Amino acid sequence: MDINELNQEVIFYLLVGAILAFAVELLVRLTDDSFTMRERIMFITLWPIMGGIFLYHFIKELLQ
Repeated sequence: MDINELNQEVIFYLLVGAILAFAVELLVRLTDDSFTMRERIMFITLWPIMGGIFLYHFIKELLQ
């Protein structure tokens, strides 16, 4: 793996995070709430972990 492939993967990872953060923020704004800048940055960089936590709690609530 050369440096160009690594750069493309990092850019893709951050782009997916930014798109997901944008979509979630649109949904959050429907409830008259908002994200702080810190929450936005954390969401963009840690989106796989946050997605896993969301799925866990979503399935947990469905099974109750």
